[in-house]
Amino acid sequence: MSRAPGRLPRALALRQVGAQLITMGGGRLGGVLVGLAGLAGAALVDAVTFALVLVVLIAIKPSQDVPAADAKRHVLREAADGVRVGFGDAVLRPGLLLVGAAAGFLLPVMLLPLLARDQHWSAGATGLVVGAQGVGMVAVTIGVVRRGPLGRPGLLAACGLIVAGLGVLALALVPSSGAALGAGLVVGLGNGLFSSHISPLIMTVTPESHLSRIQALLTLVQSLSLLVMNNVLGNLAGLAGVTLAVAVCAAGVAGTGLLALASRPLRTTRTGLDPA
Repeated sequence: MSRAPGRLPRALALRQVGAQLITMGGGRLGGVLVGLAGLAGAALVDAVTFALVLVVLIAIKPSQDVPAADAKRHVLREAADGVRVGFGDAVLRPGLLLVGAAAGFLLPVMLLPLLARDQHWSAGATGLVVGAQGVGMVAVTIGVVRRGPLGRPGLLAACGLIVAGLGVLALALVPSSGAALGAGLVVGLGNGLFSSHISPLIMTVTPESHLSRIQALLTLVQSLSLLVMNNVLGNLAGLAGVTLAVAVCAAGVAGTGLLALASRPLRTTRTGLDPA
């Protein structure tokens, strides 16, 4: 993928729109396939789609020459070098921490069903809240696809977390599923603002020689954070109630966004923006 400043944010935002639409509609389409063709038929369609993806990947030719790889070093040295670059850079370091915080406090999916059961929302109302989050994310990312970055990426990513944190807090406090629908939309808007700006910023700031290592480090940070916080929040919900666990998520998300605003390199960077 080209890392041209004006194209990368749009490309990543377009990928995010596709992923969100698939998340919203994939389960429903799968249900229709199972109803029409049974489990075997749905599995066959799934296999065919994977085969088509493989054909497309084989057919695509890179538009740029791929430089020859450097001589390989020991895998542990390569990994340590990626960690050194990731946490040694003034923009990458807070960016990685933001992604980890978002994974730990914003992505846990078990809390919304627990909150819905605790608040006696219907299954349909809960599904609408989840859908509202998706609509919010898609609305922001479509704006990025059309116009490119909406401003300084680090600043907007931090503000997106603050907005999402306020939406999560509203989810914990609203008295009805109807009000939760608006709160879910706010969560989606904040999440979309965050993710559509932090991803291209990290990829653009990363040296080309370390792209794969930083991507691996990014996945590791997300996975570890999600693994730890799913267990912590699940136990907290069991001991102190779901509402408190959701409120802790809200404080973690919004607090991380506020702390990010204190990072001047992240707040002021214009990396990835088209030249004025």
